[in-house]
Amino acid sequence: MYQPVALFIGLRYMRGRASDRFGRFVSWLSTIGITLGVMALVTVLSVMNGFEKDLENNILGLMPQALITSPQGSINPQQLPASAVQGLQGVNRVAPLTTGDVVLQSARSVAVGVMLGVNPDEADPLTPFLVNVKQRQLQPGAYNIILGEVMAGKLGVKRGDKLRLMVPSASQFTPMGRIPSQRVFTIVGTFHANSDVDEYQLLVNQQDASRLMRYPAGNITGWRLFLQQPLAVDTLSQQTLPQGSTWKDWRERKGELFQAVRMGEKHDGAVAEPDRGGGGVQYHYFPRPAGNGKAGRSGDIANSGADPSADHGGIYDPGRQRRHYRFAARHLAWRVAGAQSEQPDAGAWRLD
Repeated sequence: MYQPVALFIGLRYMRGRASDRFGRFVSWLSTIGITLGVMALVTVLSVMNGFEKDLENNILGLMPQALITSPQGSINPQQLPASAVQGLQGVNRVAPLTTGDVVLQSARSVAVGVMLGVNPDEADPLTPFLVNVKQRQLQPGAYNIILGEVMAGKLGVKRGDKLRLMVPSASQFTPMGRIPSQRVFTIVGTFHANSDVDEYQLLVNQQDASRLMRYPAGNITGWRLFLQQPLAVDTLSQQTLPQGSTWKDWRERKGELFQAVRMGEKHDGAVAEPDRGGGGVQYHYFPRPAGNGKAGRSGDIANSGADPSADHGGIYDPGRQRRHYRFAARHLAWRVAGAQSEQPDAGAWRLD
């Protein structure tokens, strides 16, 4: 009956001769250790993957994932229609968006946030999380605003209060100095998504946001892209875009967070990742510092405990480590036996 080579060898050592009890003990001990190690590795990687998926849904799913705009910072939907970007690979939906960094000032405090100018008739990812407010209340010219509950708590405001929005990037020079574009908005409600976006995102009407950003009449920041796989922006951003347009995505704001998560996954996976090159299975070890070059080269017992990788430029050699252990065990057994006065035979000192 056919059996895999690895399974055959493993069973051979686990079912060794009755007299070879130590060999069977080592085999069982190694099997248990490897099993526990693999279980721990699978558990850690599963937790990391679940954490990454949770971040993708609760953060990337609620913020603009990608944006097609122009080098000038705004586009005219008549010159660059939505049909020009709907054919991009990996795009589920396209929506107009006016966005920018703003400073919010209330009677009690000041905060910074990200303004999202949306169309009141088009559903937004934050729409299901609105609290006692409807998105259609963001009518053009009304200058209404919907805040995250966390931000509203920091500013000390509630529904019906007034809030001043300032856009530093849309400043203009006057005889009084540089004055940012600003406008007083009325808070009509809040949203609670139980996510990081509750701290900085806010919703306003798209036309009101464009006027606050001092865009030409009818212009928007760009086309908001809803992606099938938001984490695959590295590949999606390499697509050919319409002439005169540029690509922006979530990496500008949250790139470091997801990079740290990916780095943790790669670190955990590299601990026991097999190297299948050459037909064998070898385990990767982290490099060790080079030693003094004396380990295992003389009969001095002081060197027997040195780093076994010292003579190999930091490359771990399991065979040489076992020879060092045998050498130290022979010396210890010789001393315990009370043979200090006798010279051990050459075989006891020799490193095989």
